[in-house]
Amino acid sequence: MTSTKLTQRAVILTAILLLASGCGRKGKLVYPDQLLAKPPQVDVQQLGDSIELAVLLPSSDMTGKSLTDLTGVILGRRVTGVPAKVGCTEPYIPLSKVDLAAPVPPAEKRGGTLVWMDMHVKRGQGYQYRVQTVQSGSSLGTAVESRPVVVHEPPASPTVKAVTLFGGFLRITPSGAPYNDGVIRGFTLYRREGLNGELVQIGTVAVGGSFTDQSVTRGVVYQYQARTIVTLKDGEQIQSQLSPLVSAVVEDEPVLH
Repeated sequence: MTSTKLTQRAVILTAILLLASGCGRKGKLVYPDQLLAKPPQVDVQQLGDSIELAVLLPSSDMTGKSLTDLTGVILGRRVTGVPAKVGCTEPYIPLSKVDLAAPVPPAEKRGGTLVWMDMHVKRGQGYQYRVQTVQSGSSLGTAVESRPVVVHEPPASPTVKAVTLFGGFLRITPSGAPYNDGVIRGFTLYRREGLNGELVQIGTVAVGGSFTDQSVTRGVVYQYQARTIVTLKDGEQIQSQLSPLVSAVVEDEPVLH
């Protein structure tokens, strides 16, 4: 048999083996990087003298399949110029690696969102954050950067009044002082049920408006707080510190603290 025929037979035999090895394969080939989590969505906002970093955690991997092995989030921060510049070249300094199964303050998990409150920032300074997801086996997702933000002097905390309405409801009315560097857009309202309950955001109130709390029970003490929402001249939105607590019981006039 000539060398040419031997070569042809070898080629045919190789092709048969390759075809046979693929008979049991089903579906498309999935590469390891496709099993990584989709990049999270990141938002930042100034609350009082702190910056709240909110990370919307991904629920699927890069193929679109449900994500079941997300274990943590790595947070970093860097100082930017003022005004803050996206092209900043300062390195990121590690802030924390958050265990999503048991986050520790200042980290808090609210449903599918991880919230980190950065209280170590300075007025007049710019900051930017980097977020990276962690999966089982220490697989790292794509790093995502927040928009840069500058810490401003916050507006004054609002005052809150609560009165009982006919029908067993409570009317909550926040009001705030003018802010020279921006326009007051409204108020974020929070409520705590009982003296030791969790403080939960229950809505927003327009300037000059009020909130009627219909989900109240007679005999239960409710505590309310609010933040003033301001839009700065550059379009950035910031909020004040929390207002002093106001306690109210449906059948009684509220007592201010």
